[in-house]
Amino acid sequence: VEGNTLLTTEEILKRSLLNTGDIFSPEKARDTSQAIKDLYGQKGYIDASVQYELCLKEDEPVYDINYQIEEGQQYKIGMIHVFGNQSTKCNVILRESLLVPGETFDSRKLKATQQRLEAIGYFKNVNVYAVRTAEDLGLGDNYRDVYIEVEETSTGNISLFMGFSTTDNVFGGLDLTERNFNIAGLPQALRGRFSCLRGGGQFFHVRGTLGKVEDNILVSWVNPYLNDTLWRLGVELSRTYSIEQSSD
Repeated sequence: VEGNTLLTTEEILKRSLLNTGDIFSPEKARDTSQAIKDLYGQKGYIDASVQYELCLKEDEPVYDINYQIEEGQQYKIGMIHVFGNQSTKCNVILRESLLVPGETFDSRKLKATQQRLEAIGYFKNVNVYAVRTAEDLGLGDNYRDVYIEVEETSTGNISLFMGFSTTDNVFGGLDLTERNFNIAGLPQALRGRFSCLRGGGQFFHVRGTLGKVEDNILVSWVNPYLNDTLWRLGVELSRTYSIEQSSD
């Protein structure tokens, strides 16, 4: 290992997937290079370069692997920018972020933020990365902004159903779910702007069943981050209406 001054060779080699005497694997050699780069990225050196060279010994089938490291500069987080969201509000995206402006970069948090945004199911594609912008010049040369680019996907589902039972004979109903609901958009929706009901990061579900003997309706709403805090608020309302049948 060459070029390392911030980390000892022993610290770096702990990340190696190959040890002396192992069967050579080009995949593990590449993965070790990335693991070393990630180790530097966890300490803010997100531009660290790790290259490796294979040296075949002259008289025996043995490879030596030389890793050359350019550590680069330690960076801090500047501004966080969100792009591509048409309906989803920026605060819904930013509350999934583990990155805080002013903190030292940690590549693990960069990847974890992308994974968290992918997991909530609001987006078809998510890309989170660091970039130098003109705004960073005022903060200092060791700052990099974070870009969060998203491509939204469908988050709602509606279905109609019909069935038959010995109690109700023929019955039918409606089932509607929106996983990215926005209750604050209700006033605009009443004026015909139904798109305002999306983007708040809330869960909404309504199910209604209409039958000859019994009618059921269930409405539930959950806000998993009340006012962008870790408090969760949920409401569930249900109603059942039955008609007594004659014993004749």
